[in-house]
Amino acid sequence: MAFQRPYPRQRRTYEEYKAELEEENNHLRSELQTEVDTNCQKIVIILSLSFLITSFLILVINMVNERPTITSTYTVVDRVLASAVNISYDFNFTISCTLYYDYYGRISKPCNEYIKQPINMGYIDDHPFVGSFLPGDNIYLAKTTTNVTADPSYIFLNINVIDPIITSSNYSVQDSVYRLYTYDSSMFVFV
Repeated sequence: MAFQRPYPRQRRTYEEYKAELEEENNHLRSELQTEVDTNCQKIVIILSLSFLITSFLILVINMVNERPTITSTYTVVDRVLASAVNISYDFNFTISCTLYYDYYGRISKPCNEYIKQPINMGYIDDHPFVGSFLPGDNIYLAKTTTNVTADPSYIFLNINVIDPIITSSNYSVQDSVYRLYTYDSSMFVFV
């Protein structure tokens, strides 16, 4: 916008002329500053947008290059390590163990050396009697279901309640609940 004089040129004093020139100079300076400010704002916006777009493109390229690789591999095994088993119950009990070498249970062998009979751990109202089956790295189960192998097909743990407190008259369904925990036997240590 051009500077408009409020009145036509006429004879003035030096101070009036100087004030008029100063006013015109201030007006031109403010117009120039406004234009510079507008241009600076445009440059800042353009630079910010270009930075954001560049950052986004770099992120997308990195995501494409870092695609997760999900692979599933299966290893065929003929036998697996038997699990360690912890059994806890409200009443005293005994555990016996039998290894079966065929699917139908015709060939068997006792494995009581891997049993730790239950002891009272002193837990109040929370299955205080705890016993374990701890095969360590000694018992492997065969994968086969029909052939007789050198490794057992399955393990049978027999639990017999021997606590004199329990009788058929005071035994309830809640009393029949016991806890059975299984662990990787190569890593499990019973305390």
